[in-house]
Formats: sequence, structure tokens, C-alpha cells
Amino acid sequence: GAEVQKGNPVTERKIQRLFRNPEVTQYIKRCNDFGAGGVAVAIGELADSIHIYLDAIPTKYTGLTGTELAISESQERMACIIDPSQWKRIQSYCAEENLEATIVGEVTNTGRLVMDFRGKIIVNLHRQFLATNGAKQSANAHIVSPRASHSPSFVTNLSFLSTTTKASIETRFHQALQDLNSTSQEGLRAMFDSTVGANTVLFPFSGTYLKTPVQGMVAKLPVLQGTTTTASIMTHGFDPYLSEWSPYHGAQYAVLLSLAKLAALGGNISKAYLSFQEYFEKLNTPMSWGKVVSALLGAYEAQRQLGVAAIGGKDSMSGTFQDLHVPPTLISFAVTTEEVNRILSPHFHEAHHHILFLHVPEHSDGTPDWATFKAHCKTLRSFNITQQVYSAYVVEQDGIGPATVKACLGNAIGCVYHKDELQRLVMAVSSTHKKRELDQTSITQSCANTSENDSPLASLTPEDILFYPFRGSFLIEVDTVTAQALRDLPHMYHIGTTQEDPSIVMGDTTISLDDLTNSYESTLASIFPIYAKEKNFGDTSTSADSKLLHTTQSKPCSKYTSLSHPKVLIPVFPGTNCEYESARAFTEHGAKVDTLVIRNRSSQDLQESIQALQRRIDSAQIVCFPGGFSSGDEPAGSGKFIATLFHNPYLQESLENMLYRRDGLVLGICNGFQALIKLGLLPTGHIQALTESSPTLTYNAISRHISSMVHTKVVSTASPWLSACEIGAIYTVPISHGEGRFLASPEQLHELHVNGQIATQYVDPLGNSSTSPRWNPNQSMGAVEGLLSPDGRVFGKMAHIERIGYVVHKNIEGQLVMPVFASGVHYFTD
Repeated sequence: GAEVQKGNPVTERKIQRLFRNPEVTQYIKRCNDFGAGGVAVAIGELADSIHIYLDAIPTKYTGLTGTELAISESQERMACIIDPSQWKRIQSYCAEENLEATIVGEVTNTGRLVMDFRGKIIVNLHRQFLATNGAKQSANAHIVSPRASHSPSFVTNLSFLSTTTKASIETRFHQALQDLNSTSQEGLRAMFDSTVGANTVLFPFSGTYLKTPVQGMVAKLPVLQGTTTTASIMTHGFDPYLSEWSPYHGAQYAVLLSLAKLAALGGNISKAYLSFQEYFEKLNTPMSWGKVVSALLGAYEAQRQLGVAAIGGKDSMSGTFQDLHVPPTLISFAVTTEEVNRILSPHFHEAHHHILFLHVPEHSDGTPDWATFKAHCKTLRSFNITQQVYSAYVVEQDGIGPATVKACLGNAIGCVYHKDELQRLVMAVSSTHKKRELDQTSITQSCANTSENDSPLASLTPEDILFYPFRGSFLIEVDTVTAQALRDLPHMYHIGTTQEDPSIVMGDTTISLDDLTNSYESTLASIFPIYAKEKNFGDTSTSADSKLLHTTQSKPCSKYTSLSHPKVLIPVFPGTNCEYESARAFTEHGAKVDTLVIRNRSSQDLQESIQALQRRIDSAQIVCFPGGFSSGDEPAGSGKFIATLFHNPYLQESLENMLYRRDGLVLGICNGFQALIKLGLLPTGHIQALTESSPTLTYNAISRHISSMVHTKVVSTASPWLSACEIGAIYTVPISHGEGRFLASPEQLHELHVNGQIATQYVDPLGNSSTSPRWNPNQSMGAVEGLLSPDGRVFGKMAHIERIGYVVHKNIEGQLVMPVFASGVHYFTD
């Protein structure tokens, strides 16, 4: 394609594994990734004096010139400086991780950056020259005052405030939720794995129904051993409409929004850092440079007011194409760390709670009231530490109404607005605007070129105020006691109460949450659909209420001598990305985990890996095939690399012996399940050739990757893996795959069900097996999610049950931990 930077996730994962080895990191003195600028920057920045051998750099393509090599970008590569005496050791560590390592240069003492290519020096620059950043340049910047006819509050994509005939409150809710800057992005988000690593504290969509969008990222810091209670938080803020009107105001509110979201997630803004992403039109006139300077001044003023530092930034390429220009763009990213127990979720939790609005007013010049913002953040934090805040949500340019709806959707909890409090808020906003009109020192110079009676604010109503762009203000959910304690604080409004009925009530108008959800999810549905179209499977029912449900008569245990620490072998194939989580899950229940990286860079490496794998299987009680994308899901489908490897007769014999002569067990999760199906181990229990009619796992019906949470129900416990589960138990677990749709003939499905081999099914929240794409996102026939071999020794399932941990998925309701790993280990220990 036309990508400037092409990633290689398989190799990137290998590098991640290498850098998680503490011995390796001790040997690396400096390192850099091959990002923007390629070799010249990645290696050239590592030392003040360096010599680069361009001919030694491994290439994907032949025929590259020296210049092309010097600036080539390869995201899957790292440049490292090491002591020459440690080269053999580093080379060995890289080989263990199936990585290529090459010496491409050396640190010198010449004070120069030198590059040679085909025997010729093509770059020879003194470091002092490079440190000057090249020739000094200057430009004139002309900063234009914002348009006089608008105040920041009215710079919004919603136009109804300026119309004489206003639509009904119901129509305005639907229009606001359909706007591109407010609409659901769930279909887009589901394309990306949001639970890998088993450290996700807040899943991107919150609540029982996974519908309230989380306004940032919260994940525990990754550790290999033990448990951490520290999470990282990252949020962002940007309003393109405000920035187009005034880059100065836009940058201030970008900072405000990013820090407000961080505070709403439970973070402490006084310990936050910022990073900026800038994107502007081609800079060739004083006016264009003025937009840059204006934005930077706005961001700096926000930092000065809050005492928050920026730790770096990234400028993008020109945002101009012919006559099209991007709006002046300065996106603020806020980062910090926080204790996981202080993390707040955004969805309303219970009915009969109070919804408080913490208003951040504007000054007469349109900039935020920073003192009030800091006071609100302090209040939110202090009441959160004492566990008096149930949820928090930040209002953006679309206003209180859409923010409230989104907070309601997660648990399908309704809201009744208090018109008297909204009217009090109308009066406060009108008063601020009147002061602005009278203030001749406003940066807009003549913001009040209309009379008060002509101003849209002169007739502002409580209905209007629901769609007023209160950027950076907070909605918080509290109980009655807390609401009483907060009621007299400045700029605090008790705007509503949650209710059991899933609807929004404003005066005499009641709007169903279902109807609002349809509007909220409609705008991007044709581009990024949330659900697949429901398939007509015919009669493939395997009802979860059937009398054919299977259970074991007694708790299964191995017929061999009890082991205190059964050995679990986890083979790591190129593209595997769930081995750490799987290993942790087994280790927590007393197993001894043996991880083996499969090396395939040469035929000799592969042969050695097969021999090592055979030896490890012969000494293991359990083999676990973890999730990921083995060999990048090539050739032509997932799991085929694993299946091809295990058709090796030596491995086939070892696995068969482990299962049936040594009473062993096999588990496959996601990509591992796909491999078990392609090997024939499921559903038959033996490695065998497949036929055209064999059951299989194929592409999701939606024709893309799906990352989501699903409800799965245990419908058979005829397996050692399920001995700690109960028939009918429902678990809420993450999925992340592109090929999870189970296909089989009706006759095969019936046979599997009668034999008790369908272990788990996709179900709705009430436990009914479902063909609905909302609850059965892959559109698996028979709602099959997990499958057993006839004797239950082999168990495969699509859901990532290994992605568990302390406060992982804190914002998701339900039973999150399925005791599969405990059952497998206890089979040998009890």
C-alpha cells in the first residue's frame, strides 16, 4: 500500500519478549526504534560519535540506494548500543526469541556521524553541526482575533441554538447523538484488541450492556511476577470546531478536556503530564504561522494555570491537500498513574442516585475558569477516595444531554432531569454571557456586536441548556448523603436523578433509551457496523435448557500419582501473544509452566525446535496452545502453522502418548482452539486429516476482527477442565479474533450435543443460547463457543479466559473468572 511506515506485528512481539528479559535490558546501554527518519535518526541519535555500515543493514527489498537505506523506516526494528564483549550473549538471547541480530555500526570518538555504502563514505557530518538543527530559520506570525460574532460557547457543530424555530426536545436528542462528533464508535473500536495482556482495568465500553464509552485508557502496569495495584491512565482532548474558531481557545480547552477526563477516571491532575500532537495547514504565510503560535500560546497558558508540564510532542506532516486544509489542530494527551481501587467507571450504576453537574464556567474572554476547574477536580478526587462517587463523565461539545444518555446506556438506567436546576444553570450562563458583552477587554474585541435581545442566549431554556457545549464540566453519580454534602458548593447543580425505567424524562417528554441507542449507533453503522447481519441457520438448535445437558458423576482426577506441581507446556509460535497471561493463570494455581519459543528462521532452527518440543511434551502433563495470530494467520487462515507443525509424526506421537498413556490434558484458547480444530483433535480427540465436511472455525460473519465481551454458558461439565464449573453458570469473558465462527452440519451439531462435547455456548444476559449477532457475535452455529473431545481431555474455546486478574475489567458486570485453569491443575494435584 501507500503506508510510510509498515509494521510487522509478529516481529514486534518477538522484540517485546526480548526486552522483557531483565538480563537483556542490563546489557543494552541505549536503544531507539526505527521510526521517523529511519536509520539516520534511529542509529544516529544513539551516540555523539558513530559510524554506520549501511551495507550491513538487513533489507526487505533489493536494489536500495545508500540514501534510501539511510532514511528507511521499519517499525519492527530496534537499534541498540551494547558493549562488544556482550555481543555473543545478546546474539544468543535474540536467537532464543527467533530474532535476527546484526552489527550495523560502532560508536567512535571522532565526534562525527559517518555512513559508508559500498566502500564509499556518503555521510560525514560533525556532531556540533547536527546539534544546531541545521540553518536557523525565522518566520513572521500574524495572529488573527477570533470572529467577533461568536463566543466560544456557541462554537459548536449543533446549529439549533441560532435558529428561531427550535425542534422538539426528542428530535434534538436524536440529532445530537447522530452527529459525527457524538455518535458511537463501537464498531470501529471492536476492530482492535482491547484486552490483550490481561491488564485492562476499564474495557472501552462500560456496564452490563457495554454501551457507555470510556473516555480514556486505563490499564495496569505489566509485570511478569506478582500483582500490581498501579494503573496507567491516558486521555485526550480536542474540539475541531472551537480550534477552527480560535486556535488559542481550542488549545486551552484541549488541555482542559484531557485533564478533565483523567480526573473523571480517578486520576490526580496535579501528577499528570501532557503530550501534544500538532497538525496544521501548510505553513507558508504569516497568517498560517499565526495559527501555530496562537495554539502554542493557548496550550502554554493552560499549562501555566494548572502547573502541568508537557513531556514532549509530535508534529505531523502538512495538513494541506490542494485547496483543502485541516483545522488548526493541537490535541492534548494527558497521562498519569493511579491506584486501581480509585479508578472510576463512566456508566450510571444504580437507580435513585443523584446526578450532579460540576460546571466549569468561562471568563469574559472565553477562556476556562481554571480556579473552578481545579476546585472541581479536588472535590471529585476527595469524594472518590472516600468511595462516595459511583461514576463520573466529562461533558464535551455536544452538551449535558448526550453525555447523560451515554452514561445511562451501560446499565440501561434512565434519568429524570430537574428543570428547576437546569433553569438555575441557564441563569448562570446568561449572566456570564452578559458580562462578556459588556467587557471591552475581551480578546475578541467586539464580541457583543448584537444586542442582548438578539442574542440566542436571551431566550435560552432548560431544554437548550442540555445541548450547550459545557466543555470539561463533570457529571457525577452520588447517593443522597453525598448529594446533600455537595449541594452548596459553588457551580454545583443537581440536574437529575437516575431511575429504573430505561428512558430519559424531561418535563412532559419521555424518550426511550432503545430509540436513543438506535440513533446513537446509526451514523457509522454502514462503515463500521457493530453487529453482523443475523444468519439463518435453519434448525441447528442446541437449547441450553435441553435435558441433554451433561455433567460428570463425580469430580474427575488423574489415575496417576498426585503431583504437587503439574508441568504445563506452552509453545510460543511466531505471532502468539497470550503466553504470559496463560502462564500466569496456570502458575497461580500451582502449576510449573514451561514456555518454549518455536524458532523457524532456518530449517535447522525449526528442526531443533521440533526436537525440543517433543522432549518437553514427553515430560508435561498439560499442553496449552495460547491465543494470538500464529505466523500472522498465514497461509490463508488461522492456526494452520501450528497444525502443520504438529502433523510431524514425532510430535503427533508424543501428544497422543501424553493424552492417552500418561493421562494428560490439552487446552486451546482462541488461536489455539483454531489449531485444535485444524488438527482434528477437536472434536475427535486425535490428530487426523480433515475432510470437506469436518467441523471448522471460519471468518466472523461481520468479516472483520471482533474484540468484545461476551456471555458464555456452561452446558457440559464432562471434562476435567470444567470440574469446578456448574451447569448453567454464565461467565462474562473477552473475545478477540477474526475467525471464530463455528460451522458444522445439523447432524454433527446434534451428535456433539448428545455426546456432551459442546462445553459452552454464547448466550444473552438471561442465559438463553442465541443466534442474535449482539450475543453471538461470530454467528457460530449452535451458538458454540467451546468444544470438548469425546473424553473431555481436549478443550478448546474462543474466549480469552486467561485475561483475568485483580480489578481487570472493573467496569464490566458479571462473573468474570471461569475456573478452567484451576480445574486443569487440580486434576493432577487432588
